[in-house]
Amino acid sequence: MFLAFGFGLSAQVSKPMLIMEETGPLKGEAYGYTHPLVYDWNKDGKKDLIIGEFEAKGKFRIYLNVGTDAEPKFTDDWFYGKGANGNELFVKIS
Repeated sequence: MFLAFGFGLSAQVSKPMLIMEETGPLKGEAYGYTHPLVYDWNKDGKKDLIIGEFEAKGKFRIYLNVGTDAEPKFTDDWFYGKGANGNELFVKIS
């Protein structure tokens, strides 16, 4: 899995790494079309993991970082991204 740090044209791509949840490796969807990135989703100062899903028609999963930026930790819990109005957010798939 590769991670892109931040949004926009200046995103940096990391070397491949294994990202663990509590019960094992974090897995993308079956087709492997995920596009993970890290971004402080909940504005707590720690970078969270965001994974786009092709099969879910443009939705993206949010895994909150319960560790630190230096040693991130993710639980098995995730949720689909939602806007300020509570509606699910989608990325246009063309």
